[in-house]
Amino acid sequence: MFTKALASLGVGSAKVDTRLEKTQYQPGDLVRGEVMIRGGGARQVVDDIYLYLIIHYLKNDRKVPFVMEKFHLSESFEIQEKGYQIIPFQFRLPYQTPMSCGRFPIYLKTGLDIKMAKDPTDLDRIEVFPHATVEKVLGEIEQSGFLMYRLFNEHVPQSKTLPFIQIFQFRPAERYHGYLDEMNLFFDVSAHEVHMDVEISRGTRTLNTSFSWQLNDPDGSLTNDHSGRHEPVASPGIGNAKVDTRLKQAQYRQGEMVEGEVFIQGGQVEQKIDEIYLYLVILYHRENSQHEYVMEEHRLSEVFTIGPRETKVIPFEFQLPHDTPVTTGGCPVFLKTGLDIQMAVDPDDTDGIEVLPHPLVEKVLQVVERIGFQLVDIDFEFENFYSRHPFIQEFEFKPTGDLRGSLDELDLMFYVGEERLEAIFQVDRRATDLMTSLEEALELDRKTFRVSVTAEEVKGGDQELERKLADLIYQHSH
Repeated sequence: MFTKALASLGVGSAKVDTRLEKTQYQPGDLVRGEVMIRGGGARQVVDDIYLYLIIHYLKNDRKVPFVMEKFHLSESFEIQEKGYQIIPFQFRLPYQTPMSCGRFPIYLKTGLDIKMAKDPTDLDRIEVFPHATVEKVLGEIEQSGFLMYRLFNEHVPQSKTLPFIQIFQFRPAERYHGYLDEMNLFFDVSAHEVHMDVEISRGTRTLNTSFSWQLNDPDGSLTNDHSGRHEPVASPGIGNAKVDTRLKQAQYRQGEMVEGEVFIQGGQVEQKIDEIYLYLVILYHRENSQHEYVMEEHRLSEVFTIGPRETKVIPFEFQLPHDTPVTTGGCPVFLKTGLDIQMAVDPDDTDGIEVLPHPLVEKVLQVVERIGFQLVDIDFEFENFYSRHPFIQEFEFKPTGDLRGSLDELDLMFYVGEERLEAIFQVDRRATDLMTSLEEALELDRKTFRVSVTAEEVKGGDQELERKLADLIYQHSH
């Protein structure tokens, strides 16, 4: 009697142990195994063997367990004292089973239903990978320049099937960086198709679209759910057309012609290209943050259609603006080429270029160094000087010669044309006495003057320009 009492409390009761054929699965796989039951210190009647598939999801920031499936493995039977029984089983893992991860594990819980006793249970963790089609889509998304940084199961009260939805969150890591903020993917898998909802955010704007992968489609293409006809189309970045810009050279001077070709490779299906665009993009820093500025935009083609695996080559040329900033470590310049395709994430290509000073700018910089200055920094000025852009590039010099005692620094800015430039000199005088200290405190120690330089003036040499600049700098430093 005492033995039965202990068994009713779980002490000396029957034990259950589930042995799985494997521990890694994909939705739709067969799960095979055996439930091993060993009798305890007394004979017991087992009314049922149950097997639960348990998922976890977030609800109000709390992790909640959910029994996704319940399987009944046997009828009532009796297990003898120290007896031994094996119950084989198999079931198909539901197609809607989410992917498992560290924070959201998936378990199989096996239990014995024994009246008037504490039910013995066994808990086995299984690893669930995405469905093969979902896995392929996720891989293509990452290859397209996105990084999956978060995976979680979120409570969805209005859901008709499951109380949660699994969310794959991506952030752009390569060419989409700075253009898109985040991309969320949601999958609904059945035996016949994979449905994918896409949510792309950029600032305050959100793009929502949906696609389905027909699993019996022999060419493995995606179909757009919004069409109503299920015509094969390429999904956002998956099986899409590709673009590659090839430049004649990678180094240019301000004002030079940029020549190249845009190579377009068709994707899995025919697609309509609304336009090819080419952006000249400048990256600059202001107030400890990086900004991206589109300096110019060029449209390279009219609307056209590209077939599956077809290749098109579009030649182009344009003049690099004379006021394109000279490239430095903190100011990269690049060309971004893209295809405008409706109902798809636009494929693009980014190519960095090196921008050298215009010959007249370079001439002035060389002359200033010969006068007795050293170039120490190239930065941007955002106020006080007119520019058609949010900035103007500034060249900062420190005196190395006779003017070290009277000047702190010399700043240069340029307005460049084809055969002529305007150079803005800003002289920062050093405080040497009471009056100059007062001027410095009142920010009156800076003097500005402007010099015009033409290609004709320096055609035969720059000695005259050197004398002219030396005199002007000396006059404004005293």
